[in-house]
Amino acid sequence: MDIYKTSNIVRHELRWGGHINKISSVEDSISFSLKLMPAMRCVQIYIANPRCFNPPAITSEDMVKTSNLIKYQDIKLYIHSSLAINLAGSVDPADIDINMKTKRAISCLSTEMDYASICGCSGTVVHIGSHTDKPEGYRRVRDAFKMALVKESPATLKLSKETKTPKDPFGR
Repeated sequence: MDIYKTSNIVRHELRWGGHINKISSVEDSISFSLKLMPAMRCVQIYIANPRCFNPPAITSEDMVKTSNLIKYQDIKLYIHSSLAINLAGSVDPADIDINMKTKRAISCLSTEMDYASICGCSGTVVHIGSHTDKPEGYRRVRDAFKMALVKESPATLKLSKETKTPKDPFGR
């Protein structure tokens, strides 16, 4: 068991890693990063364009290979959700498109969570956004997360068939 001591801080089995770019596939991206930084054991990656709501272009084969790689290499993989997501709602109280934007954000987040679950990731990172009315913003975040957790994403059925996982990767 490795223990590193610095001053009064004890680092016990601390994992380090970084935010990596997706190249041709998630599995290739992690493999390439491991060649550069062999001790890396924690990875965060965008699986789609981080500035829009487009669904990720990930094949079933890539998900299986990614799942096998992170298990074999003992890597904690986190999917970083789109930066376009604002679960809090809006910084503009007069935003008439707030409900449409929230629906798109929930759909995007649920899809990315499904990919993360099927790949065996440790989690999904999402920036919750902001709202001018903090209590209202927190309520909207709570409600949006509840909806995202129970929403069957467009990818759910397709992915579950292709990867032979249960239809409901989150036990919904």
